[in-house]
Amino acid sequence: MIIIDDIIIRAVRSDDIDTIYKWNSQAERGDFQEFTFSSMDNLTKQLQNGELFTETFQLLVVESPLGSPAGLVYLNFVRNGMARIGLVINSKARSLGIGKIVTKEICRYIFDNYPIARIEADTDIGNIAAQKVLELSGFEKEGILRKYRFHHGQYRDSVLFSMISDGHKG
Repeated sequence: MIIIDDIIIRAVRSDDIDTIYKWNSQAERGDFQEFTFSSMDNLTKQLQNGELFTETFQLLVVESPLGSPAGLVYLNFVRNGMARIGLVINSKARSLGIGKIVTKEICRYIFDNYPIARIEADTDIGNIAAQKVLELSGFEKEGILRKYRFHHGQYRDSVLFSMISDGHKG
C-alpha cells in the first residue's frame, strides 16, 4: 500500500470488483482507454486466483481523498530492468491532480522496490491531458508508435514516453 497525502494506492479487494467492472463503460474510463473486463465473474476469478497481483503484473486501485475508488494503475514488469505503467482515473476524479501525484509516486515505488532501469508509458496521440501528466511527472517523450492499437474502429497512433532511473536503489 502506498499513501500520499489523502490518496491511497493499494491492491484490488473483493469489494472493489463491482466498481471496477462498472468502469467498463467508455463514459467512465474516458475516450482513450481501451481496456475492458470480459465479465464480473471473470474479474472475480482473476482476483481469487491471484492473477491481479503477480510478479509480472499488478492491478492497483487508486482511492481518492474521499475514500472511494478513483482509478486503476497497471504495472507490467516486461523484462529484466523494464516496466510499463498505465493509469485510468474515473470520470468523477479527473482534473483533480490525482493523475500526476499517482504517476510520480508509482514510479518512485517501482524504482525503490524493483531492479528497474526504465519505465515506459504510452498514450493515444490525441490524449493531450495524459501526455501532460506524463511530462509533468518526469517522463520524456521518445516518439510515435504508428498504428499501435486498434481503438474506436481504427488503428491509432500512440506517443511513447519513458523515465530512466536516476540512481534509485533497485
